[in-house]
Amino acid sequence: MSLAEVLGLASLALGIVGLMATMWWRLNAKISAHVGKLHERVNETRDTYVRRDDLMQHNTRIEDGQKAIIAAVNQVNQRIDGLADRRAAQGD
Repeated sequence: MSLAEVLGLASLALGIVGLMATMWWRLNAKISAHVGKLHERVNETRDTYVRRDDLMQHNTRIEDGQKAIIAAVNQVNQRIDGLADRRAAQGD
């Protein structure tokens, strides 16, 4: 292999490496340009919609509150029934 062939192959290899570096740089620039938009969309979605975990916690609290109300209503009904039974027993 002559010196000219070696220099030609080295130039070709250097050109390919340079082309790959340029392509990598352009791709990175395009990705970076769109990352800001992506982060804006993620923030908007996070602020607009409710997370599933938060929703489940809210539902659990509501269900617990409903159970407490049902228990209180049942207790009031038992007291009213007891009072009505005593009144009925006194009237007999």
